Amino acid sequence: MTSWENLDDLFYDQPLDQSVPDIGGASELNSVALDPAANANAPELSDVPLDPPAQNATADASSLDPSNSWDTAEKWALPILAAAIATHVASLFTTGIASGPPDAGDGLAAGVDAFQGASEILGSAGSDPGWQGPAAQSYNDRNTEQQNRTNQMAALDTDLAPLLQTQAAEVEKLRKDMYMVLGVLTSAKPFAMMLYKITPPVGPQLSTSYQIATAAACLTTTTSLLSAQRVRSNKTGAALNNVADSYSHIADAAQAARPLH
Repeated sequence: MTSWENLDDLFYDQPLDQSVPDIGGASELNSVALDPAANANAPELSDVPLDPPAQNATADASSLDPSNSWDTAEKWALPILAAAIATHVASLFTTGIASGPPDAGDGLAAGVDAFQGASEILGSAGSDPGWQGPAAQSYNDRNTEQQNRTNQMAALDTDLAPLLQTQAAEVEKLRKDMYMVLGVLTSAKPFAMMLYKITPPVGPQLSTSYQIATAAACLTTTTSLLSAQRVRSNKTGAALNNVADSYSHIADAAQAARPLH
């Protein structure tokens, strides 16, 4: 098994390359440096092309996982923090961040206006005074029933809007709190690495203990946030189910009132 000393040597104490070829003594180097003729054909620094990978290297700012920027040595040195961050990011995706902002029911106001407009039209669509009798009465009754249904739909949309607004606000707050926890995890990385670089075995042991404590505290907070949101969602969900049942009752009543052919 690799000891802490060997692991530390692997990451931070790599020996320098001693295979540089001999290019002459110090006097020859001085003569090259001081001779203008020897430097006349030397390329300007600006003429030396940059390494293409260095020119094109960019950070993936769209990634939510800060551990993507860690080099191999850091991931080996801080495995607990790396795993905690990956777990937290996976939990963050359960809040629906991939789908964008939560639906706050903004479209329901337009639905209320549409139903109210339909109700006004139905209210003015009664039979005229010249049409009397059982058929006219039946028409007026059905027309009134439909007008009542549109009023009920408008009322249900009005009741549904604040429920969706409340749920959307809760999800937004949950995401904000989880981002704060993610910030704590990522900000712990420099200190954990500083501890790791202390002379082994003390440094790596201190770093491991610090990583365990930080990861445990943050992931416990993540679990608590998700559990609290689950309770709130269940409460809001019960109210949403009641509204959905009312929609279904109206639809069933409208279906039952259709004439048989």
